[in-house]
Amino acid sequence: MNADDAYMMRLANAKQEAEGNIKAAVHLRDMNLIEAQRTISRNIRYMEGKTNAGATSQLAVKLPNGATRELTSKSDVEKAIVECNEKKYHQTEGGSQLITPALVNNLGLCGDGPRVHEVLNGTYEPPPGTTDATRDFLRACKQPDNMQAPPDLPTPHRYWNLVKSWRTRKETTTSANQHIGHYKAAMRHPQLSWLLFQRSEIPTLSGYSPKRHRSCIDLMIMKKAMSFTVEKKQRTLGILDSEFNHCNKALQYEAIHEALDNDAIAMEQYNTRPNRSCAAHALNRRLTADYRQSRRLAWALAMSDLTACYDRIIHNAAVLALLRIGVPHTKIITMFKSIQHMIH
Repeated sequence: MNADDAYMMRLANAKQEAEGNIKAAVHLRDMNLIEAQRTISRNIRYMEGKTNAGATSQLAVKLPNGATRELTSKSDVEKAIVECNEKKYHQTEGGSQLITPALVNNLGLCGDGPRVHEVLNGTYEPPPGTTDATRDFLRACKQPDNMQAPPDLPTPHRYWNLVKSWRTRKETTTSANQHIGHYKAAMRHPQLSWLLFQRSEIPTLSGYSPKRHRSCIDLMIMKKAMSFTVEKKQRTLGILDSEFNHCNKALQYEAIHEALDNDAIAMEQYNTRPNRSCAAHALNRRLTADYRQSRRLAWALAMSDLTACYDRIIHNAAVLALLRIGVPHTKIITMFKSIQHMIH
């Protein structure tokens, strides 16, 4: 038995001890089958010329005079990417009244201002010079009259929710710190899972932003093959800490359910609502078109895909929207504090 076979056997025995109801031989057979399929897939990709060639060796940037310059050295490529990302992450500056000094003094940058409760109660009066659009947004941030407070789950319930959520995660991507596999393995150990649960509870209960959550690896990928222009043809993916990413997923899950419970999602919004999928949305559009055509009625359909929407999110505006539906303030603060102090 070679070293690879011995490792697979030890792994099969470990999976049998963890699960208990499946024999090690069955685990070993399934793992060998998966590895064989991976080998065949790699061979097919190699024969078809679809293997990954690694990082790009060139990049194109536009000069102020409109000309295009091609960069090939590693230092020039990295410098161009850093400059592009700096512009991308500062697009919100000067674009909204919510980040002007007058409103920041009242609302704060993370919804921690002295008059946030007035916005949620609907009694806030904006300072003079506030535009009608900003006033309409602040009025819309008033909490519903029949607001349903989120239930206060006991500690064992929260612990098992965390363990279950980690065990069911399907991602195998990397992380800025510990890999997802470390957390998935630790969740099968009672002491380690309890320790990680306590560590993850500190930020969400207190609003504290740990240093480990503030590290991010910027990964640039091409939107289309052979598109080397950094300004518009490259997409930035932030590789975050696994624990921070998992906390954000839990916050998203809680926010969606609070919005559903308080009827805060528009009727035409699909995908996040039960029994309303993206495919059903497309089907309704097709049926609407067929009905209007059969009745010989004029109609128009306009689709708008705005540029860099997620890069232009105003933090205190997002905080008010989350507070409006009952998401705990401490969970919101730890997320935005980490993002605002992120080291790329």
